Amino acid sequence: MPSQYLITALESLASHKPFFTGKVSEQLLDTFLAKEHDKLDAAFVAAGARDRSIDCGRSQQQEMTEILNLSVKTIETHTSFLPAILFLPLPLVLWAAVRFGEKGASGAILVVAVILTWATLHGRGLFPGEDPERSVLALQLFLTGLSIPMLMLGALIDELRSAERTTRGLAASLVRAQDQERRRIARDLHDSTGQHLIAATLIASRIEKTLPAVAQSALRQLEDMLQQSIRDVRTVFYLLHPPLLDETGLGLALRHYIEGFVERSSIAVEVDISPTVERLAPDTELVLFRVVQEALTNISRHSKSPTAQIHLMRERATNGGAVVLTIEDAGKGVPGVRSARQLVGQKDAPTRGVGLASMRERLQQIGGRLEIDSVVGRTTVKAVVPIRD
Repeated sequence: MPSQYLITALESLASHKPFFTGKVSEQLLDTFLAKEHDKLDAAFVAAGARDRSIDCGRSQQQEMTEILNLSVKTIETHTSFLPAILFLPLPLVLWAAVRFGEKGASGAILVVAVILTWATLHGRGLFPGEDPERSVLALQLFLTGLSIPMLMLGALIDELRSAERTTRGLAASLVRAQDQERRRIARDLHDSTGQHLIAATLIASRIEKTLPAVAQSALRQLEDMLQQSIRDVRTVFYLLHPPLLDETGLGLALRHYIEGFVERSSIAVEVDISPTVERLAPDTELVLFRVVQEALTNISRHSKSPTAQIHLMRERATNGGAVVLTIEDAGKGVPGVRSARQLVGQKDAPTRGVGLASMRERLQQIGGRLEIDSVVGRTTVKAVVPIRD
């Protein structure tokens, strides 16, 4: 009788084996049950060998008990790993949501749902010991709890990226509008204010002979003021938009600007422009000129460096190479800052942050990048712009 009870227990266990045992355990159970049925039939027919049947029954009972314990142990081991198994799809879905947004999260969840549904229907799901209906229901609840936060995360990432693209587009439009306004103001200064000042100097020189001697000194002061005003207007006109940049290119425009900067600031600036740097695209030349202009302004206002070095060269590569602009100074630097983003984010340096943000946005518009390395005694601003032959 004990053997019959164990056989009945094993048959009951085997009836649910697709949901909580492996293939090896299934084969062992099927083989063992077939053998035990044959042995029991033979034992009941041979009623005269009672003692032998009792010994055989005891050995059978021990074997069946061992297999039963092995199957139960397999089930318990599978169940103990269930919390860890439930987290297996999470890295894939998180990566897809962060990398591709809502569409990536949806695709990853669909793949996970198809795989787990197939495994559940074939008896290899996440929830052992349950019938197919309850396993599918548990899987649906699991996929619902996984998909809702992941889809919300993907939608949030899409919104952030859209806002970033909008902000970048607005920044690019602002920079273009600024350049157009500078061109317009420079043209107005040249065509109106500059011409009026020149006409005023001509009139002053014409009336010089008609004035008495006591008024000559006042007239000369007036002429000096007019000449100074003309020089100031020309400087502002050149700073707003240098005409040499359109006429002769970046190299000559930089040299002319740096000569004026040295006169105004008394900072010794060394310029090294490689002969391999030829005429570039108008937008590229304008952006590089603005980078030099902003970097020298920062040196004059904040760095307190007596010297500066500017290097412009071209690095060739298989994909066309790049133009590299480097501005170095020997000032006090900005300790602890290793990137333009860090310096822009400082609350105690808003003016420098705005200038560097403008430099970075201009370079990003033409596919370039801005690199900053700053320590006490040396600050390097590097602009890299890819070009194609």
